[in-house]
Amino acid sequence: MARLGVPSNAYPYRGEAVAGKQLTELQLGVLAGLRLVEFLPQATLQGGYTYAFVEKAIDEISVNRSNVFVDLGYALNRRFYLRGAWLWQHTHGGVQAGSATGNPFPFPGELNTPARQAEADRILKVRYMQVAGGLAFNTGPVDLFVSYTKYVWGRDAHNGQVFGAGVSWYFGLPE
Repeated sequence: MARLGVPSNAYPYRGEAVAGKQLTELQLGVLAGLRLVEFLPQATLQGGYTYAFVEKAIDEISVNRSNVFVDLGYALNRRFYLRGAWLWQHTHGGVQAGSATGNPFPFPGELNTPARQAEADRILKVRYMQVAGGLAFNTGPVDLFVSYTKYVWGRDAHNGQVFGAGVSWYFGLPE
């Protein structure tokens, strides 16, 4: 698997609710999946690893990263599909933010220059683990789905949860 991400325009990249970090990145990885017909005929297992080569926001700070996911799915019947997942990220390089409590070290940590503070959202050493689950319902050419992702552990990452819902429409498939 290879993916190239290039910023589309000069969008804002600082703050909590931004489109991205406005950095070019190349992701290389391997993805695999299989049906567990020997154990659970309606189950699938898939997983993957990617390594991202990320453009540097500050010359001396690399924020290349590794991501791993494992996803287990189960077809309850012809219409309902249930899934659970485990996700992990580790930034190779980056800087660590400090804490007002002094644990693991005092504020501002390695964000100790005006340039580093200005680029904090793009240069942090983000590490996290998340779990997720979801349910999809097939109505023919359309799938309806809901999902939930929960932060379990991390450093310099956002603690929280995500509720998602969506629709997939399959064009040109026989009914």
